[in-house]
Amino acid sequence: MGLALVSGFFARVAALLSGLMLLLFALTMTFALGVKAPLDFSVFSASAGAFLLAAYGKYPLSIDALRSPHESLAK
Repeated sequence: MGLALVSGFFARVAALLSGLMLLLFALTMTFALGVKAPLDFSVFSASAGAFLLAAYGKYPLSIDALRSPHESLAK
């Protein structure tokens, strides 16, 4: 998923799956270690960033934009 996010290949799906995985990881850390551990490692903010990327929807410098001709860098 990390390579898909960096390259922009299925960026929205990869960001959504990354956000879900990070949120699950943060909740597991919270129940196992307490609330301080996921806050120290910024897991909640990384999850929020992944969800923000999934919600944005426009990725002009991605492989997805190169594959579809109607989304180009000229816009």
